[in-house]
Formats: sequence, structure tokens, C-alpha cells
Amino acid sequence: IQEIKVATSPRYWGVELHVVLDSAVSEQNASQVLKALDEGNPRIVAGGQGDDTIVIRVDNLEEGDEQVIADRMTDLLA
Repeated sequence: IQEIKVATSPRYWGVELHVVLDSAVSEQNASQVLKALDEGNPRIVAGGQGDDTIVIRVDNLEEGDEQVIADRMTDLLA
């Protein structure tokens, strides 16, 4: 991971978490990670921005969801 930042968007009123992948070290691009998150169990639906950024909207997460997402991202990117 090259960068993690909390971001707001003029298109959306909520808060988003942007995870920017470092293409120099990551074997996967954002689309591949998003597909794996979507196909996993539990299913994690997230968006993307370009080839290197995963966008997670955090305003609709339930308590504990953040740990599930962090664990899955760690497994996918390790």
C-alpha cells in the first residue's frame, strides 16, 4: 500500500477511505483486489478510482466491519 487517506468527494456527501496501491510492489491492481473482495465471503463491495485506488465508503459500516475489511485487505495484499 502506497497511501491510505480519508477523503471527501463533491459527488458524495459521506466519507470515503482511499487505499492507494503501490504498483512497484503490488502484484495486483485495484480492479483485481476489488473483484476478490466482491467474490469473497463475506462479500465486500467497494469502488475504485483508476488502476491503483480502492475506495471504501465508511459511513454505512457496522461495528466490527472495519476489522473484517482490514483483515481481507491484508490477506489479499500480503
